[in-house]
Amino acid sequence: MVRLRIGFDAKRLFCNKEGLGSYARTLLMDMQSLYPEYEYHLYTPVISKEIDTQYFFDKSKFVVHMPSGSSMLWRYSGIAKDIRRDKIDVYIGLSNELPRGVDKSLTKTVVVIHDLFYKHYPKQFSFVDRMIIDHKFRHAITVSDSVIAASKHTARDIHNIIPSAKSKTQVVYQSANKIFRENKRTVADETFILCVGTINDRKNLKLLVKAYGHLDDADRLPVKIVGDGRRYKNELEAMIKQGGYESYFEILGFVSNQKLAQLYRDAKILVFPSKYEGFGIPVLESLHAGTPVITSNSSSLPEVVGHHGIVIDYSDDVALADAIKLINSSNEKGSYIKNLDKHLEQFSPEQICNQYISIIQGLSTSIKN
Repeated sequence: MVRLRIGFDAKRLFCNKEGLGSYARTLLMDMQSLYPEYEYHLYTPVISKEIDTQYFFDKSKFVVHMPSGSSMLWRYSGIAKDIRRDKIDVYIGLSNELPRGVDKSLTKTVVVIHDLFYKHYPKQFSFVDRMIIDHKFRHAITVSDSVIAASKHTARDIHNIIPSAKSKTQVVYQSANKIFRENKRTVADETFILCVGTINDRKNLKLLVKAYGHLDDADRLPVKIVGDGRRYKNELEAMIKQGGYESYFEILGFVSNQKLAQLYRDAKILVFPSKYEGFGIPVLESLHAGTPVITSNSSSLPEVVGHHGIVIDYSDDVALADAIKLINSSNEKGSYIKNLDKHLEQFSPEQICNQYISIIQGLSTSIKN
């Protein structure tokens, strides 16, 4: 068997606690576990030795590479020289970009595009930032040998901007962290609504506060919010106070994965009314716990929730209130968990990693030929 040398952009893996960092750590742990015969090379300008990243410093599993000079210039273009030096067969840009010059070698390249948030909400980025992000996106799509889209919705976005990318794009979903995959419900007396994610305009939590104005006391379950924020958080707290709902809403800040898994198990409903997501990992994490989801009809979210929750318009607070009432009734909840295991198969680590390895092996075969 050919021992492939696979390289990865690992900056997010070491530097981001949530989001793309969690995605990278889960993927690499699963790939190494399922395909231990390959070499895994992680390229990062900085490292952070914490409980979430310590696993990757086991040299028998991973090789971590860092720059000898400027980290900014190295990640932009110098990394390509190191990839050639290390004889990497396939290099994977895990966060929407590829380094300059990486296409001028025998190394095959894959770029993972999670979302095109800057296109949907341009006002949330400065003009300069939009230009930089767009430049990196177009460069990566153009020079890559293969493109992985995090959802069908993201794939459509890519093809709308660069139609020629359609022939080399594949949709590969993501898997939840092992802690959540093994997170089966152990209690039956659920008492609260859970919300998970950074507290900002895109996550749209004000909609839930508005919905409480349409609920009777019996349906006004306590709400626990996992996440933090700044301006929007202050506005949310002011809105809660104005409505007289302080006794219902509790903002927990960020919590450990172990604590979050327990919250998913104990919650009656996950409310995730986001306006836009490249994937929407809290929806998947909640489903693994057998907890029904109310989410929006925007972007990738209907793909992730399937038939195991209620999908609403993200601007419709009355629809959100009605959905809470429906799931809160004891006769309705079970229907959202029916055939859940079948739905979750497409997000299993085996499915995700098999798709990745199939792409990698296909590209590496073209090198050998």
